[in-house]
Amino acid sequence: MYATWRVLENAHYIADNGAYHYATPFGNPDFTPFVPGFLLSIPVVGPFLGYPGVLILPFVAGFRFTCYYYRKAYYRGFAATPPGCAVPGTRGRNYKGERGLFVFQNLHRYFLYAALVVLLFNLYDALHSIFTPHGLYFGLGSGIMLVNVMLLSCYTLGCHSLRHLVGGRLDCFSCDLPSRMKYTLWQRVTVLNQRHMLWAWFSLFWVAFTDFYIRWVSSSGITNLFGVPV
Repeated sequence: MYATWRVLENAHYIADNGAYHYATPFGNPDFTPFVPGFLLSIPVVGPFLGYPGVLILPFVAGFRFTCYYYRKAYYRGFAATPPGCAVPGTRGRNYKGERGLFVFQNLHRYFLYAALVVLLFNLYDALHSIFTPHGLYFGLGSGIMLVNVMLLSCYTLGCHSLRHLVGGRLDCFSCDLPSRMKYTLWQRVTVLNQRHMLWAWFSLFWVAFTDFYIRWVSSSGITNLFGVPV
C-alpha cells in the first residue's frame, strides 16, 4: 500500500540541500528518459510510464512475490495449500503445486537478475550520499541507506535461485577446480539462505523506511540535518 501511494505520488525522490544528497530506492534508477515517446502517448496507461517507480517496482515486487520464502508464507496464510510441508495434507483434492496458474512462479530466476541490477544502483546511491556532488558528507541518511543496501544484499544474495545458480546444479563438488570454487560460493550463499526469512522481512520494512526518511527530508526542506562534512 505504501509503495503504491509513493509510485502514484511521483515526487520527492531526491533530497539535496547543497550539502547532503540522498536518493530514494523507490525512484532510482530513473529509466524514464529511455521510454519511447509513443508509449507515453497511450491513453490512461501511457503517462504512468513516465513515473520512475512504475518502471522499477514491478521488478523488485516480482522478485519478492515469487520468492521461495514468500510463496510458503502466502500459500499457507491465504490458501492453506499446502497446509504444511507435507503435501499429503491435500489428499483428496486436485493439488497441482506450482503448475497451472502458478507456473509463473518460475519467473523468479529472471526477476533475480533484475533485482541484482537494482541492488547495484542502490549501492551506488548509498556511496553517492557520502561522495556527494558537493564533497564528502556523512549524515543519518547515509547510514540508513548503507543499512538498506546491507539488508537487501543479505536477502538478494541469499536467494534460493542464486544458490542453485552458483553451485546447486553440480553433481560433484570436488571433481575439479571450477567445481570446488562453485562449491565455496554455494556455501557462502547457503549461510545467508539459512536466515532467508529474517532478511526478507527486515529488508522489506527497511527499504520502505529508507524511502520514508528521504521523502521526509525532501518534502520538509530541512537545511541543517544530522550529518557532518568529512
